[in-house]
Amino acid sequence: MKKITDGSIYEKTTILTLITVCILSFASCGKQETTSGNESITATVESTQAETTVPEETETEESKTVSLPWIPLSSLETHPELRAAFEEYVEVTGTTGNKEGNLYTNPLTTQPDQNITLLLAIKNQYFRGYMMVLSSVLKLGEMSIEYYADIDADYANAPYATINAYFELLPDQEERQFDGDVPLSRAQAMTLIMRAMTQVNEAQAPETDSDFTAKVGETQYTNFAAPMDEYAYVNTSTGLNEETFTSAMSRGEYIYLLANYYSQDYQTYMDKHGFKNNIYLEDVVISTVSDAGDISFSDAISDPGKGVPSDMYKAFEIATNMELISESDLEDWDAAITKGEAVRLFTTMSFMYYHVAGDGSLMDEIAENIIYPDVNPEDVDPKATNIDGDIAFALGKQEFNEVTEEYGGYEPWTGYAQSQGADGTIGWCWVYDTGKGAGSEESYAVYMKEGSPRYGEVFHVGDYLPDGSLFTGANHQEYRMAENRILLRMYENGELGGTIVTEDENGMLHIIVE
Repeated sequence: MKKITDGSIYEKTTILTLITVCILSFASCGKQETTSGNESITATVESTQAETTVPEETETEESKTVSLPWIPLSSLETHPELRAAFEEYVEVTGTTGNKEGNLYTNPLTTQPDQNITLLLAIKNQYFRGYMMVLSSVLKLGEMSIEYYADIDADYANAPYATINAYFELLPDQEERQFDGDVPLSRAQAMTLIMRAMTQVNEAQAPETDSDFTAKVGETQYTNFAAPMDEYAYVNTSTGLNEETFTSAMSRGEYIYLLANYYSQDYQTYMDKHGFKNNIYLEDVVISTVSDAGDISFSDAISDPGKGVPSDMYKAFEIATNMELISESDLEDWDAAITKGEAVRLFTTMSFMYYHVAGDGSLMDEIAENIIYPDVNPEDVDPKATNIDGDIAFALGKQEFNEVTEEYGGYEPWTGYAQSQGADGTIGWCWVYDTGKGAGSEESYAVYMKEGSPRYGEVFHVGDYLPDGSLFTGANHQEYRMAENRILLRMYENGELGGTIVTEDENGMLHIIVE
C-alpha cells in the first residue's frame, strides 16, 4: 500500500515531540524516591566496575542459575489488577492462554497469536495508534501510579512501568515495587531487550551459548542476554566478563545497542533496494556529546567530557538521523541506565523505527509472511466492487509489481480505491482530498478494512489514523491546521502552560509559546 503523506520530515519531528511531551508531562516535580541512576559510571573495559552499582537481588545460589519464566504473553498471570486494567483499555478479551483483540494479532502474519512480544505490539498499527495519542499514554501512567506503591504522578516513566509489567520484560523484585530508578546491570539490560523482541516458543527458547557462558558465568540472565552480545558495545570480544556482566550498563551503551541493532536492519533494507552506503539522510551535528576519535571506552567513561569513541558516536549519529532519539537522550550518556529509562527507550526507539524509518522494511516482512489467496488474475475485475484488500495484494504479488497506468500509478488496492472515487489510500484508509473527492469539504479518510471494529470510521485533518500516521490533508493550509489542532488539544488539556491561541484572517490557528 502506498502512503500518501505531505511533509514526512515534519511528521517524524512531530511524533518524536509528542512522545517527548508524553514523558515530560509526568516529570514536572521529580522522580521515584529510589536509588538514582544519574550518577556517572567510572569504568574500564577490562573491569568496567560501576561506581553506581547494581543493587543485589535477593538470590540464593540455586536461584542464580534458574532461568526467568518463558511463558507466552496471553498465559501470564503476574500483576493481575494492572493486567486487567491494561486489557480493558486496549480492548483485549478472552481468558488466560486464549486472548482476543487487536493486540493479539500478529502484524506480520495478520493472524491471531498468543505469543505477542512488545516489539510485535509496536509493529501493530493498532497499538501504535494508542501510543500516538497523548491521553492514552497518560492513561498507562495512571494505571501504574494506582498499582505501584513507589510510583506517583511526578515519575516521568510511569507509562513504561505498565508496559514492563504487562509484557513481563523484567520481573519486579518485590510485589507492587517497580524500582524504576534502580540501575540495570548489563545482564539485565541485554535480557530486557531480548525478551521484548523474542516470541515465546520452543524454536526461540533461550539456550546455553557455551562460549558466552564461559565468559560471563551462569546466571538467570545469561541465556537471555547471549543473543544481544553481537550488538553490545561492551561484548565478549571487548571486555564483557563475569564482573562487567553484572556491573551497570551506561545509557550510551544501551542506546548504542539498540541503534546498532536497528541500523543494521535498516542498512539491509537500504542495500536490498539499491541504496548501498546511504544510511544517512542528512548530516547531523550532535551538541550533547562529541566525537572523541580514537579513544578507548574506558578513557571516555572515566572522563565523559572528552566525548565518546568514534564508533559509538557513529551509532549515535545514525539514531539521531533516523530520529529514533533526540539529542537530550544523549545527555549524561555515561549515567547508568535505569529500569524505567530502559523500557522507555526500547519503546520509543522501536516505535520511531517502525513508524518512520522501518515502514518499508516492515512492509517487506509482512509481504514475506502473508499467505496470499490463490487468485487467477483473469477471473478478477480490479474495478469490481467486491474486490477486497487481500485479493488486490494477491494480484499485485502475481501480476502487477510494476507501476502501470491501468492502476492509477499505484498498487491495485489504491487503483481500486481511485476507481471508486477516492483520491488515494493510506494503509486501509481511503482518502478524499479537498477540491477532489471531498469536493469543497475538508479532506477526510475512511477506514475500509472489513470485519474490523473500526470499519467505516471517518478521520479528519489532525487525526491519527489507525496505522499511527498523522492525517495532514491535501494542501498546505490543512497541513498547518493539522499541526495546530494537535497543539490546541494539548493547550486545552493544560499540557502547554503559558500558551496563547490566536486566529488570523484566514481562520488559521497559531500557537505562541511564551
